[in-house]
Amino acid sequence: MNKREIIVMVKSGSLKRSVESFGDNRFLVRIELTEHNQINLEIPKILAPELGMPPKSFELISGFDKDIKIFRIY
Repeated sequence: MNKREIIVMVKSGSLKRSVESFGDNRFLVRIELTEHNQINLEIPKILAPELGMPPKSFELISGFDKDIKIFRIY
């Protein structure tokens, strides 16, 4: 199974959602939500189309209550 880790910096409280890629598996996600538990659930849904992966293949492994999060993708 091919898995990799990505680093996601979150800018919460934005007016609209967006994703920027900075290469080397690093992303900036702007999201209107502000609560980390909601953000943690939405980030896979936002990144999935960008990466061509289903949202269920994302696992949050670090940064549960931080603005920088690490996800493992299966």
